[in-house]
Amino acid sequence: GRILLLFAGALALLLIAVVNITNLILARVSNQQRNMAIQAALGAQKRHLFNGLLVEILVIIFFATAFALLVSMLGIECLRLFADQQFPRVAELHLSWQSGLFAVVSGLLLAFSFAFLVSRQINYRTLNSLLQTSGKSTGVQVSARVRGLLVLSQVIFTAVLLAVSLQILQTSLQQIRQPLGFVTEDIYRITINMGSQASSPYEERKNNLLAVSNELNTNSKIIDVSIASDDPINSVGRYDYLSASPDYQGREKTLLSYIDHSYLNIFNMKLK
Repeated sequence: GRILLLFAGALALLLIAVVNITNLILARVSNQQRNMAIQAALGAQKRHLFNGLLVEILVIIFFATAFALLVSMLGIECLRLFADQQFPRVAELHLSWQSGLFAVVSGLLLAFSFAFLVSRQINYRTLNSLLQTSGKSTGVQVSARVRGLLVLSQVIFTAVLLAVSLQILQTSLQQIRQPLGFVTEDIYRITINMGSQASSPYEERKNNLLAVSNELNTNSKIIDVSIASDDPINSVGRYDYLSASPDYQGREKTLLSYIDHSYLNIFNMKLK
């Protein structure tokens, strides 16, 4: 469901961008109507004006598509470098040929759509007589109906995007507020840096930690003490490969935490 909401939001954002680009192209064509009038006076037909618009839009979309693909590849590389430990299967992300083909086909469809919509607003007869009337008339006339549809579509797509965003926000808040599966109240963490004893024997480091634990247990205000390498939820630590069972051939990469016998009781965690 959340994937469909994200897709709907991305589609609404795309449509808003399409409407804005259409308005920009109409404004550009309106500013270039004298050049088009010269072309019409020299014998250019409607199809020639359409082809000229299509070529300009294709060049813009080509560079935009190339830039978007470049940003996508850089984003994937950044995820591989900095989020490999936080998100599963990040190393498998890549731009497939299907993604490239979809981007190219979408760009072509948008280019033809833009060129068609804009060319429909060009009044060829008025444009052909524009030079003879000293530029008093206009060859690019956007009807009130088209303007109303553009504005209405922007409002609708913005409302859809806002509704999708609110739905995703509500779902995310529900996920954040759901129970963690262990208690967190009246539990305190003490971090002990063992860097100075890194070269010491294992038994010596173990005895030092036990001495600290025993000292804390002598305090009447402390119910229990546990020695562990990490919290129940921790994205930074030691990773290793484990097999689910002796018969399972594959290995899964997981985060390891070293705990003692009091760890699960303190957090009220149950093994299932």
